[in-house]
Amino acid sequence: MDFRHTTCGVRFRLLACTPGTWGRDGAERVGYASGMAFLRAVLNFVVAGALAGILGVTLMGPKLIEWDNTAGQGDGMCICGITAKRGADTLITYQMRGTAAGAALGLLGGVVFFVKRRKAAPPAAATPA
Repeated sequence: MDFRHTTCGVRFRLLACTPGTWGRDGAERVGYASGMAFLRAVLNFVVAGALAGILGVTLMGPKLIEWDNTAGQGDGMCICGITAKRGADTLITYQMRGTAAGAALGLLGGVVFFVKRRKAAPPAAATPA
């Protein structure tokens, strides 16, 4: 689809994320029209993975911290300020690690998903002779 810029009159083609669009060099492309469209699609997986990671750690983190910081059979005396600070630091550390792990898994999942999708694309219809 050709367009003309309103102020300078330069013609350009609209690059979309649909198979069979035309690239900047005039050759028809199969799959994603540009690397930026692929990157944008994979980044959606990365963000979704990071959000899932931080959500999972936020739900499980306090239980792990409570289990890790429970006093043993001895006296239950502790310095509450230090214990609270350590608990908050540990929760934030768990959340950062969960975000990073979720983003890494989202990146891996997104790349695998789109590479398999690109390979599984149906072949182009043969033109009649």
